[in-house]
Amino acid sequence: MAYSAALLDFKKGKKKVKIHEAGIAANIIAIVNDIAHQNGLEIIHSVEIDIGAFSGVQIDALNFALSALTPQTNLQNTEFIINTIPIVLFCQICKNKYVADIDDLVCPGCNCADFLVMNGKEMIVKSIAGEKPADE
Repeated sequence: MAYSAALLDFKKGKKKVKIHEAGIAANIIAIVNDIAHQNGLEIIHSVEIDIGAFSGVQIDALNFALSALTPQTNLQNTEFIINTIPIVLFCQICKNKYVADIDDLVCPGCNCADFLVMNGKEMIVKSIAGEKPADE
């Protein structure tokens, strides 16, 4: 089945917004289906995904997109487990490695914002749990 990467309407509060997470969800579904096919998996029980806090992906919108794209597919009963990977930065001024918040990226050691992103941009399908057909 082909999945549309078109933007989905996502209700946030009282207003609807268009989400780009639909395209990300479609890619996750394609990756899972490819890996399942390569490994002869008939049923997919769970998919674990790592999403970095600095990736720009809204977790609730991604969950919405996954739930909108999987009904009546082989993934309709699949549990999607989404882990948020914290932002880890390296200050180029004082060489401090620190965990940052998306709203406060300034180095706590020198109060500068000259950093390299070490972790937090990830978007990884980490694991897939499933089973092969009973006759194998």
